[in-house]
Amino acid sequence: TEDLIDGILYAVDNGAHVLSISLGDYVYSIPLQEAVDYAWERGALVIAAAGNDGSAANGGQNRATYPAANNHVLAVAATDPYDARASYSNYGEYVGISAPGGDAVDAGVVIDLFGMDYPMPTQFGVWGAFPTHPYQLQLASDGMGGYVDDALNLKYDYAPGTSGACPLVAALAGLYMQKNNLPRTKENAVRTWQAIQRGSDKVTTVANGGWNQTLGFGRINAPATLLDQNTRSATVGCITGRLTSNGVPVALAPVRAVGPVTKTGTTRIDGSYRISNLPAGTYAVTGNTVSSTGTITVTVVPGADVPGVDFALPWPFGDTDASGQVTLRDAALALRMFAGVDPVDTPSKNRADIFPWAGTGGRTHGDGELTIDDAGLILKVAAGMM
Repeated sequence: TEDLIDGILYAVDNGAHVLSISLGDYVYSIPLQEAVDYAWERGALVIAAAGNDGSAANGGQNRATYPAANNHVLAVAATDPYDARASYSNYGEYVGISAPGGDAVDAGVVIDLFGMDYPMPTQFGVWGAFPTHPYQLQLASDGMGGYVDDALNLKYDYAPGTSGACPLVAALAGLYMQKNNLPRTKENAVRTWQAIQRGSDKVTTVANGGWNQTLGFGRINAPATLLDQNTRSATVGCITGRLTSNGVPVALAPVRAVGPVTKTGTTRIDGSYRISNLPAGTYAVTGNTVSSTGTITVTVVPGADVPGVDFALPWPFGDTDASGQVTLRDAALALRMFAGVDPVDTPSKNRADIFPWAGTGGRTHGDGELTIDDAGLILKVAAGMM
């Protein structure tokens, strides 16, 4: 992750307009999100592969992979030769677009590789660059080694994967920016993002040219994108963003859009959300935590996302000093919210102000301050120990 962060920062600081990232991890990282945000604020468009663990053999999981699932990233799924989702392609709310990635079809051919039988599938993929030098293949089962390029001639060849689909989208983004002579700004990154989605071909059954979690808004169409066409005659779009409280992602929080229709999305574990397939028009979008609310006016465009509708909500309880340290009262109230208990501030309730306790516990004052005993009890409730 550190190398990826360094790479993002280096690319942005050296003038890159588009970043193509064909790698990922299933662990969410705040420093990685901050690096992506650094690129976003400076107008660099980050495009990333959605991942290759979406097959039935892997449980059919719609697992979020990062940085593709990070806020402010255009995530790319892969299509097979028939414009369906490739069997391996990850899917989920974070997917924004798809591109040819190919798929492997078992042709029943078996080759003898160093005395071992290996299935040799027929590959339908994109033309990819493998290492141009031999690299050692570890065959631990018999201790033998071989060279992949010697045995399978894997240098420049067809290979399936979202890693191959991602650079196709990145190349189209660069081409669109060059054609329109776009300087590197956040507005132009959004314009490019939306042009790619709006120009994509319909490869799903979603009505009104809309979005779904398998292939996003469709499979890229380069000529239509360069001509700023609405290829699917789309009438609906999406709102995406992230909700944080004092810089910390808030999960399972409602985000509601009120306009031509009313629809609510829910934040994921990393605080990001999607409100999908809204009729084009103006919406009041409201993000909520237990303690804070924010509203942003958003114009939904047909056939594409409105990315970056982000809520940075304050934490109103307790005080922080200049270093950002929180008081015990902050921590206790946070624990109460995590445990699903509403904060109260009355002198008439005691024993942690949660509910009657069988036994003694900490007490609160009329101003809502809690003792250390209170925090301990709340921790036990949150952990399911009481």
